Amino acid sequence: VGLLLILTSTAGCTSTPPSETAAPPAIQHQRLAHTAAPNANQESAIPGPDPRLAQRELLAAAEALLPAGTSHMELNAARDLEAELRGQLAATKDKATIYLALALLYEFHSPDDAFPSPDRGNQNHPELLDDGRSRARVEAAIEVLELAVQAKPDNTAALWQLAMLQENLNDELAVQTWQALVGHAPDHLQALTRLGEGLLLLDQHQAAMMSAERALALALQRDDELEAGRARNILGRAFLHQRRYQEAEEMFKNAAVRTDGSHWGCAYQSLGQLYATLGEADLPGMTAADPRRAMNSALNAY
Repeated sequence: VGLLLILTSTAGCTSTPPSETAAPPAIQHQRLAHTAAPNANQESAIPGPDPRLAQRELLAAAEALLPAGTSHMELNAARDLEAELRGQLAATKDKATIYLALALLYEFHSPDDAFPSPDRGNQNHPELLDDGRSRARVEAAIEVLELAVQAKPDNTAALWQLAMLQENLNDELAVQTWQALVGHAPDHLQALTRLGEGLLLLDQHQAAMMSAERALALALQRDDELEAGRARNILGRAFLHQRRYQEAEEMFKNAAVRTDGSHWGCAYQSLGQLYATLGEADLPGMTAADPRRAMNSALNAY
């Protein structure tokens, strides 16, 4: 069971590219009719334009100050560009765009030599993060992104980049940033699901459910199966924590399969976690006396 719980961990199921939400790999089951019931206000609310449109415009303004693509520059060239950007700060009112450009420079263009690590060999603060990126690189980008948000608190592009990077270092700070983004862009569907996933990590299950319910309502209105699946997965994990096992199973199964027959592996990991948690507390239909049944169901789900 211990090995199974490791295999079915949902870690890594929340990763997405920094400026877009990637479609997860995704099989053919009959979809269950049950979904979370958004409250009446959520059902009747008509979402405005997708906030990602404005976010992309803000991001594009910063990217226009940088080389195309994400290839690393030579160290001297990166330092020259950094000095040029910092020199523009005194002459412009749009400091947030400059700080965002600096963050993108640090994150995608500057070579590793630009970020010497003072923590080499320190196990509490390893030089490389779990995703293989340099801690010093990420911390440098976070520092200027915080300045971007300070200069323009409603810059959703800076808030998005900041929260994504903070998830590598501090879940609590990341959740605070996702909350700030959602405060400025209440209909930002992807931010709502990231917020819900972060709240789960902090064991704030009721708050996670509220975020996921709002996300699910928006996803259904926008016919966004990807984010609907992520929202259902959050709700299912919250139900699992509350021991509402049948509701959790329904959510995970609805999240696992899309209408085109493709499958999302993270929902199957959640199903495996559910069945491993249940053990002998069988769901309806799991009536066989063989004690290996729950384990087999978990392995099959994974």
